[in-house]
Amino acid sequence: MKTLFPLFLVVCGSAFGQNNDYLHKRYIVERLSDLNSLLAGSIPNLPSPPPGLQGDVYLTQFFQESSFTLFKDGQILHGLFSKLDLQRNEFNIITQKGVRVLNGDLVRSAVCLDSLNKTPHYFFNGKSFKTPSGSQYSGFFELLVEGSLPLLKRTEVEYLKADFSPALNVGSKDDKYIKKTFFYYQRDGVLHPVSKKNFFSVFGDRQKEMEQFGKSKKLKVESDLISIFEYFNRPVN
Repeated sequence: MKTLFPLFLVVCGSAFGQNNDYLHKRYIVERLSDLNSLLAGSIPNLPSPPPGLQGDVYLTQFFQESSFTLFKDGQILHGLFSKLDLQRNEFNIITQKGVRVLNGDLVRSAVCLDSLNKTPHYFFNGKSFKTPSGSQYSGFFELLVEGSLPLLKRTEVEYLKADFSPALNVGSKDDKYIKKTFFYYQRDGVLHPVSKKNFFSVFGDRQKEMEQFGKSKKLKVESDLISIFEYFNRPVN
């Protein structure tokens, strides 16, 4: 697994800069995922949720420029605009004929550019990893920190029915989609959940050093976790 992340960054980084023949790209897209060429013009915002429903099932609010590496023959699709449906595990993609779907099970990895600051976000299919018990994960994991001990994040969505009680005047009158974030570290192809219990033991013989560095950090705060793993994975002069 040590070469997976660097190789992906190189492949997807070059994919955004390539200028492949339009007809060839269109043929690949339509053959593998029943898509058409992209819509011209501005990228639309997601529609507002219907009355009585809060939240949505999408990872991001906006469609983002995306590049996909598929399991089938390592095909690369780029120049697409997509958003990830967390509930269905599929990418919605803008085409001239409307929004089409790319099944997440076909996608090995993806890179999506933040629609506001153009920062790339790298995602890997959970099928590429094992759980501690040896089974496969589902869904997509975002790579937050690369290195000998990578840090990844998975976002899940949960649907909650309205539970308002008129008699007690408590609860919610609206159905809700709630997004939850979980963090993992990767070692030898296995993803382990980040846990506050014995957290610093994952750093092995550098445990005491990392405890000193992370003593003021909150282990459930994403930016603090990134800071800790970046410190551990920094190049040693």
